[in-house]
Amino acid sequence: MKTASTYLLSVTVLLVHLACSEEPRGSAGSAWVAEHDTIGDTVIVRTISGSVGFAEYTLQRELSIGVLDGPEEYVIGNVSMLAVGPEGDIYAYDAQVPVLRKYDRDGRFITTIGREGGGPGEYRQAMGLAVASDGTVKLWDPRSPRLSSFSQDGEFLDARPLESRQFYSSQSLFVDTLGNVYVRTFFVDPANATAGRGLLMLGLDGEVRDTLLEPDWGYEAPRLELTVRSGKSVARTIMAIPFLPRPVWTFSPHGYYVAGVGDRYAVSLFRTDKPVLRIERDVAPVAVDPEEKAAWQKSLTANMHRMSSGWRWRGPPIPDTKPAFRQLKVGLNGRIWVWLYQQAEKQEVEPPGEGPANPRQVWPEPTVFDVFDPDGRYVGAVRVPGETTIHVMKGDHVWGVTRDSLDVQYIERFRLVGGIGSR
Repeated sequence: MKTASTYLLSVTVLLVHLACSEEPRGSAGSAWVAEHDTIGDTVIVRTISGSVGFAEYTLQRELSIGVLDGPEEYVIGNVSMLAVGPEGDIYAYDAQVPVLRKYDRDGRFITTIGREGGGPGEYRQAMGLAVASDGTVKLWDPRSPRLSSFSQDGEFLDARPLESRQFYSSQSLFVDTLGNVYVRTFFVDPANATAGRGLLMLGLDGEVRDTLLEPDWGYEAPRLELTVRSGKSVARTIMAIPFLPRPVWTFSPHGYYVAGVGDRYAVSLFRTDKPVLRIERDVAPVAVDPEEKAAWQKSLTANMHRMSSGWRWRGPPIPDTKPAFRQLKVGLNGRIWVWLYQQAEKQEVEPPGEGPANPRQVWPEPTVFDVFDPDGRYVGAVRVPGETTIHVMKGDHVWGVTRDSLDVQYIERFRLVGGIGSR
């Protein structure tokens, strides 16, 4: 509970922000007003109104790499990961080939790095890509399993074998500003009959220095389950229930977890050398359209019935409102990007051959992020163009992948229009 002294402190902080804020603001923006509080070992920064920048930002395209037909190094198949070097060079992993390519900051192809295979400098199915603080390129291949290192010019340097639990995720490799590398995996301790998920921390010498279990919220979202037995074999299928809050996390280049659940707008930064910082903001809940809800129910039920006609929905219903946020990302400069749920708009799509249409295609959402500085200051909202997935953020630049109407991919660099700059 907030004490009277804490309340007075918060009011004082509010007045300081109002009096001293000299951040640029757009015509629709207003001064950032925040409330500060401390509960136990957690510092809370709660945005009340306004921002330190503009109310909303858009992405202006600066660079596009890709062609429908032309040299193979510019024909983009399925880029699942991007990384950006200190000079703006772009490293793109095309999972369709698979191949890792390097382009310079102007979009010119430089070289192919490694190749498919199981030998030194080769990879089978990379699930993590990052550029370390010393400029070396790190590629995590859980099927090998090993972490390979390449120079900025694409020369193979070394490979570090790592025990793998076959953990597949789009966010499986992180680096920090001190040169440490973090690989996402499962931990198993047979002696204590315990298991968990988190990160292996490797130091500058490539040796494992620590294991960091992911934040434990004591909460796991209910799921739909189906168990099918055939003789001695047992197959178990688990599906998430749409729009139920669930724990999500990512990792900051400053060396700590950034996590939250989504049942409310609260994102925690588990800083190693400071108290936990919790970023909060009041936002209106987003309703699930009744037709959208029915489409999801129909789709999930059809999927389960394909495996067992006797399956019945025994989990909690799809909620009437969406969680506060979908996912979390962190920019190379430590800014927190909170991916917000939005109101979906029904679209007409080509009917599938069999079964109901994919609800994600019928009910797409605009992509909008709230952006915060690492100290909790609210920078503003960023609206992302349709059919664009952002991968890397740094200062006023964003790198991502866009699909056109022919489903052709392009690697693109954008500038945030509205005034976000490196600080």
